[in-house]
Amino acid sequence: MATTSNDLKIYYSGATAAGGVQDNPLKSLGGFRSAVIVPNSRVDNLFDSVGMLETKDGQETCYCVILKNNHITDAIENLNLYISGKQTFETIKFGVSIPAVTDGEVQLMASPYELPYNVDFYEAYTVGTKLTLIASLTAGKTIALWLNRIIATTESQMIHGELSLVFDWT
Repeated sequence: MATTSNDLKIYYSGATAAGGVQDNPLKSLGGFRSAVIVPNSRVDNLFDSVGMLETKDGQETCYCVILKNNHITDAIENLNLYISGKQTFETIKFGVSIPAVTDGEVQLMASPYELPYNVDFYEAYTVGTKLTLIASLTAGKTIALWLNRIIATTESQMIHGELSLVFDWT
C-alpha cells in the first residue's frame, strides 16, 4: 500500500523529551519532536504577524518543525518541497537536519533569532524549483525542517499572508 498525504505529519519541535507535549508555535525551536501535530498543517502559524517594527527595521527568525512518515510499512520516496504564499516583503528559506538516531533530538536554539549549525538553507517558490528534502523517509522516521523568514525593511506596513508548504513524492 503506497503512502498518501495523510501519512506525512508535521509536528512542533521544542518538547523537553521525545514525544512530550509542546503546542506553542513560537517555542518550536528544535530539540525533541512534540506529540502535537501542527493544526491542519498550518505552518503559517509558526511565524507571528508582521508589525510596524519588523517592516521598519527588518527581522530574521527561524523555527523548526518535524516531518514524520506515519505509514506503517512504506517509505516516502523523493520527498520534495516548495513554498507558496510568500509575501513580497519576505524571503522564506528552508533546510533539513536529521535527528539523532538514539532519541530523535536535533539542535535546540535558545531563540528564534538564531540559525541552526550545519543546516544549508534554500529557496523554492514554484513547482519548477522544488527541492528534494530526503531521498527516502522510511516508515516511522522523522526529519527536521527548519524555516527561516527574513523580512526586508520597507516603509509600508504589510499584512500577514498564508504560508503553505507544498510537498510531493513518488
